This record gives sequence, C-alpha cells and structure tokens, in this order.
Amino acid sequence: MTLRNLFYLLPLFLFFACEVEDKVLPGTQLLRNSNLSSDPDSVFPWMASQSERIEIGISKEIFLTGNQSLFIANPDSLNFNAGTWSQTYAGPMPAPGSSMELVAFVKGENIRRTYPNAPSVLVTFQLTPRPEDEAYYKNGTNSSTDFFVEGGFDWTPIFVTIDNFPAEVDFIRVNLTTPRGVSGKIYFDEITLTAKKN
Repeated sequence: MTLRNLFYLLPLFLFFACEVEDKVLPGTQLLRNSNLSSDPDSVFPWMASQSERIEIGISKEIFLTGNQSLFIANPDSLNFNAGTWSQTYAGPMPAPGSSMELVAFVKGENIRRTYPNAPSVLVTFQLTPRPEDEAYYKNGTNSSTDFFVEGGFDWTPIFVTIDNFPAEVDFIRVNLTTPRGVSGKIYFDEITLTAKKN
C-alpha cells in the first residue's frame, strides 16, 4: 500500500476511532455521587421533586455508606401524592444494543401501600435524544420497574437491567419514586448505573 493510499484511508480510521471513543466501556459507572457523600452539604447532581405534604430530603443519621442518604416520606396514609429523586446523565453513552444495570439500596420504615397492586418503589429510566424539535418528546424511550416492599426492613438491594440500549440517546434520566398511595419513609443509598457488555 502506498503512502498516498494511506492518506486517503486516514479519515476512515479517524472516523472509527471517534466512534469508539464516543461510547463508554463496559464497567463504566454513569451516575455521579453514588454514595451521596461527596459533599457534606449537598447531594448534587441528585435533584428532588415532590408533591404536596410529601417530605423529601437528606438523612445524616441513617445511611449505608458515606455519611448521608436520600429519603422520601409520606407520614399520612390519606395523602395520595408522590416524591422523586432523579439524576440526569449526558456523557458518552453505552454502545447500541448493550445493556445497563442499576443497583440501589433501599431501607424502609412503616411502609404501607393503599393499593394492593401498586408498587412502593418505582424506578424509571428516560432515554432521550437531544432536543432539537418536537421529536424530542416523541422519540424518547421510557421504562420502569416496580418494587413491592412493605413494613420496616433494613438495607436491601434492588436491581434493574436495561437491555438493548437504543442508538441516538443523548440523555439518561434515572428516577427513584415513591408513588401515590404509599405511606412511610424510604431511604436510598449506594445508587449505581453501570454499562454492561452486549
């Protein structure tokens, strides 16, 4: 092969090198501040969202590792509102067709479900293309996993796997929700989202 031919192939090599660099390697951790203790005064980039009379905050007394955890509490069994902790990831994405695994540890105090078939913890993923037009709202992929826990229980891991990661994803939003009709207090700690092999 002549030097001239190599010159013409160089852009092709660079293209494939950039494609490889734009995808995260298996085993890469996608969420930041997983043990919620990188800053004693903040759990950023975790963000809270709550409805009326839902308590949502940071516990410095109860945690699995580090020095604090997240919690969502509903002290009133007649209050049918919800609370959510969420984090958005916008870095290099897993390769299309690969998988991701979320692991979070939860602890419960006096958890009661008003609706027998409704979950007490809901983990939701929103996989969304970059907003350029109204297609941003139409082309996103959402998936959720329900967990049914009640009463009081010590730190327990929950696992969620997303298979067949789609192409053209620019944002991953993870939501940890105590849905409507759940009373008591749920804590979250050691929350990881890991890229896996195909």
